[in-house]
Amino acid sequence: MNDKTTQPKPQSDRISVIVPVYNVERWVTEAVDSLLEQTYGNIEVVLVDDGSTDGSGRICDRYSDYDSRVRVFHTANNGLSAARNFGLSKITGEYVFFMDADDFIAPDVLMLLYERALSENADLTVCDMRLIDEIGTEIGQLNCKGILAKSGRCDGEEFLRELMSNRLSVCACLRLYRRAVAEAIHFPEGRYFEDVAVVGTLAANAKVVAYEPGAVYVRRCREGSITANLDLEKIRDIRRAVLQCARDAKAAFPHMNGEVRWWVLNRHIAIAKNLAMVPDDQQNAEYRAYRSKICCLIRNHMPEYRARSLRVALTAEIVCRAPALCRTYGRVKRYFPRVSAVRRLFGMP
Repeated sequence: MNDKTTQPKPQSDRISVIVPVYNVERWVTEAVDSLLEQTYGNIEVVLVDDGSTDGSGRICDRYSDYDSRVRVFHTANNGLSAARNFGLSKITGEYVFFMDADDFIAPDVLMLLYERALSENADLTVCDMRLIDEIGTEIGQLNCKGILAKSGRCDGEEFLRELMSNRLSVCACLRLYRRAVAEAIHFPEGRYFEDVAVVGTLAANAKVVAYEPGAVYVRRCREGSITANLDLEKIRDIRRAVLQCARDAKAAFPHMNGEVRWWVLNRHIAIAKNLAMVPDDQQNAEYRAYRSKICCLIRNHMPEYRARSLRVALTAEIVCRAPALCRTYGRVKRYFPRVSAVRRLFGMP
């Protein structure tokens, strides 16, 4: 905890920062300090202690004791989605920013995002990401690309298209949200990969999306994180999230049905890759049945894969016919953490 933290002169619109906290006593101090050191002064930091069993909750309480901008809520352990939804029910700000408790941001990030949001009258304002490992070594970057990076703004439809093309990360923490847009989404509770699930609804409610290249969110890639340790249930949640996103996207943008369908087909190949990485001791009958289901779906659409992209079609064949090759590739890739960390953010094996 930084006792020298000062409170800058407040700006007119309050930004509510929602930080779910669960067993991160090693990093939560750095996360909260980075928020209290923001040059944008009119913030509230909503810390939702999601039933931590280490010292994280006590650390949060100490912050609320000495800085009035910090509000702490202790809940039962219901998961990241529930903590975010709970935080949304407690905010008082006109804008919302999500941050994970093992990450941090530079002092000017909220100011830069807010100023861009005002200048573009944006419902969402997107920033870039820098990736570090557990000891703080930089292992990669994830920067905005495509139309949004070139023009600095787009509408919700183009935002969805950029996300489906992997030119934007689905990570919920890389955006400043107008409050009405944040409140329009509901993270699915009891499931993983919630950021993917809400993308369709998010795009439907964002009329203007802006990009601020000067703002950088720092993501800590931990070995014990959700995306680094996939099992069958988490992989099922990936597919559930993809299908929910697709349903919402088709409802909001029916003229994009073909693009959404192609995105879903490609996500199924990524899901098959993830299944190939499941350890041998977890490959039980339930696993084999689910993998067979996914590969059957891929094979049924092979003519479409071939017609659209021979490279994608070849990848589809390999993941279905040679899962051992996929696993070998995955193991080799672990020697290259920069590539691995970036790909994990997209749910790619």
